[in-house]
Amino acid sequence: MQTDTYKLNRIITILIIIGYAITNVLMQIDFFGGNPIFNKYRLALDTDDAIKIGQQAYYAKTAFLLSLLILQVISGNFYRSFAWAFSIYCVIMLCFFGVVLPTIAYMFCALISLSSYYYGSYLKRKSVYVSEVA
Repeated sequence: MQTDTYKLNRIITILIIIGYAITNVLMQIDFFGGNPIFNKYRLALDTDDAIKIGQQAYYAKTAFLLSLLILQVISGNFYRSFAWAFSIYCVIMLCFFGVVLPTIAYMFCALISLSSYYYGSYLKRKSVYVSEVA
């Protein structure tokens, strides 16, 4: 049984993925243009600091992809796996970079993704229970 909230979660997930893809394309354009690509997280003071910022972003993105794959294999539900993996990514980015505009955006996306998924699950269980009682 599909609920409108599941459709909403699907739309939210697609929008997050599109935003994430656009951000990465823009970072590639900056990179090949010779511009620093991780300044959105924190301004690098020197070359070593720039490398550390890049490593931290890489570790967070790797954790996101690995957790997405692991959760997908374990649960088989992409939308739940995505919501949790993105939330893990958000927490790691917050730990590395603190509260800055990108991490605030990640927090918002993670919270809306998780809440829309679990609210849809709640509505589905509620509608199944009502149909069984009737």
